[in-house]
Amino acid sequence: MSYNYYNHSFDVSAELGYLLQSSEDFDVKITVGKDLDIKDFGAHSIILRARSVYFQKALSRHWAREEHGTYILKKPNVSPDTFDTVLKYIYTGTIAFDNVGDHALNILLASDEFELHNLTECTQDHIIKYHSSWIASNLLILIRVVSHNDRFKKLRTHVLRLICRNPLILFESDDFLTLDEDALYLLLKSDDLELEEIEIWNYLVKWGIAHSEIDQDPTNWTAQDFAAFRECVSRCIPLIRFCQMSSNEYYIKVRKVFKKVIPEEIDEQVLQYHLNPGTVDKSQIPPPRALSVSLDSKLINPKDAAIISSWIDQKEDNFYSFANNPYKFKLLLRGSRDGFDVKTFHNLCDFQGPTVIVLKMQKTGELIGGYNPLDWRGFHYEYINVDPHRNSNIRVRKALCEVPYNNECRNTLDSFIFSLTNRANPVLSRIAKDQAIFWDGMKGPCFGETDLCMKASSESADAPITVSTTYSSMSSSASIRQQSQINWFSRQKNYQRKITDTEAFDVEEFEVFLVDNYYLQFIRIVNSIIRKSWELARLGYERGYEIYSEIPNDKLKMIFDACVVASLIANIEHFYLHSFKYFVIYY
Repeated sequence: MSYNYYNHSFDVSAELGYLLQSSEDFDVKITVGKDLDIKDFGAHSIILRARSVYFQKALSRHWAREEHGTYILKKPNVSPDTFDTVLKYIYTGTIAFDNVGDHALNILLASDEFELHNLTECTQDHIIKYHSSWIASNLLILIRVVSHNDRFKKLRTHVLRLICRNPLILFESDDFLTLDEDALYLLLKSDDLELEEIEIWNYLVKWGIAHSEIDQDPTNWTAQDFAAFRECVSRCIPLIRFCQMSSNEYYIKVRKVFKKVIPEEIDEQVLQYHLNPGTVDKSQIPPPRALSVSLDSKLINPKDAAIISSWIDQKEDNFYSFANNPYKFKLLLRGSRDGFDVKTFHNLCDFQGPTVIVLKMQKTGELIGGYNPLDWRGFHYEYINVDPHRNSNIRVRKALCEVPYNNECRNTLDSFIFSLTNRANPVLSRIAKDQAIFWDGMKGPCFGETDLCMKASSESADAPITVSTTYSSMSSSASIRQQSQINWFSRQKNYQRKITDTEAFDVEEFEVFLVDNYYLQFIRIVNSIIRKSWELARLGYERGYEIYSEIPNDKLKMIFDACVVASLIANIEHFYLHSFKYFVIYY
């Protein structure tokens, strides 16, 4: 891939390239590389000066060494391969990158040294666009590079975003303790660092101990050890958002052990914040990090929600941060609060729209779940024939009743299951073939036939389901015996990969979230109209006629039209919309 940043015509670029290859009239000799990797390059001083501020200085009388009319320069810190690429760019304005991230990084460093600012911008764009895997594998190198140079702002922003969204990749690596202070300062300064504040403090302590070369146990420290540690971390301590810790965390894990290290003004500020918050000048307190965004969950945090949202939008590399997550997670069900049974699930979660399900397994503590872009449904409506022995003058011959689903399959390409057990390396498993979602009145959420399913115990599975067709109410009820035990199982079949090695398990906690944004709100409104249309039909003709006489015509038409649209969307054939006398208006 090539980039052309000069406005020269192709002919001029080609001529300058030919001039470089011809070696004619060179008046500059540049020796680059070191040890066994050394090479001499020739160039024209007039072109170097015109293209680079660096060479304007380097080829001045006060700097350059001249021998027999030739300027002599040495650049041992630049490899021959890198300089060859840069020199061709200087002459032609065209840069040719190979597929190796290290080569692009070397060009970036050389472009900065030679003050080729257009090339610096171009190379940052190239690295970000074409070397995402290499960046993820070299975060430590890159954070060191970008933390020392303000001209690498694009790459710095990109690398910081990657680290802040998944900080454990760096903070839990063996290389974390080798970070220099500038790189660590840059990370701790970020408002988007997705770690709890007490965790950030613990990592700073770990880093400070390593760089102070003192005992790892603070209870064994001498006065000199505390002084050495304080000097090492003094620049970073003001970056810790102590007020975002709980009072117990600050007192027990910070103040009680490290009071000699915390500046008095910071300690006083934190104490006032917790004991008498009305007296604290909030403008003097560092703003909370984005992780403090609230999410009503005992199982996942805002960062987890942002990752799941990224998967929803098919973003598997460049995840949303919780600060720019376009989705809201609204808690519909929590097992410890509402119940773990199938009936509770359907009562609270049916017909709600797209949902995310998260559960924590007993014994192993694994955190797994799934995303359903459709509704959950435990029942559907059917017309049931009325007892033929009833009065023959009855106007309605059928009643609309709720009938439980039984392994009703629904296909979608957007569902997925996942594991957040190892948050540094979350597992995503998208649907691989048909049978993505199953609706069943005797089961809870079912992803695939067996990939992640909640079902009633064998005892409850045999419980009868009865449909009431009493004419007076024109309604039905599905009575499902409440389960005394719920079985969960996960065996990979319809999704791309398994998310746990445990096939059958119980859960310690279970949560269901409505996934919400403006588009999904619209879909949910349409679904609610459809559901209301079913309810209208169940009321019966007589009640509908009474309501009809009470509603102004304009209102009647609006409601009627909405129900017609809803019936068309749902492809409901039993509404008998061709005859208004069989349709019910509910107001």
